[in-house]
Amino acid sequence: MKIDWFIVARDVLMILVLLFVVMAGTMSTVPISFSTAVTLVFLCLTLGFCIAGCLKREGRFPHLAIVAVGVWLLASVVNSATRGLPTDAWLQLALGAVIPVAGAMLAGGALSLVFVKSTPPGSPRPQDQTPNLG
Repeated sequence: MKIDWFIVARDVLMILVLLFVVMAGTMSTVPISFSTAVTLVFLCLTLGFCIAGCLKREGRFPHLAIVAVGVWLLASVVNSATRGLPTDAWLQLALGAVIPVAGAMLAGGALSLVFVKSTPPGSPRPQDQTPNLG
């Protein structure tokens, strides 16, 4: 599988912007509990991975795995930088985020299969096929 880094970057940024907009909008209007915030983050990540999976039909899950690593790494760095965490606390935060990001990637990828079927590698895409007119 050839990795298109532009598409990976697009999907990572799309998921992080979605997460930031929803969390900033929610937390600025009403105070929410920690469990509600965790649930909201998981749902935003799942929605973002679903959208990314729908946009990438061929090699969907390897692509989503690379996007998940990017989301995990950038979110961990931004979160620790904005909180001013020392290195050992950053490692705990980053390691604690691996399982939720991976779970959201699997859930979003599976949900994207419901909306858009996978294209096997090497097969023609539906838009590449000419219709049979008779």
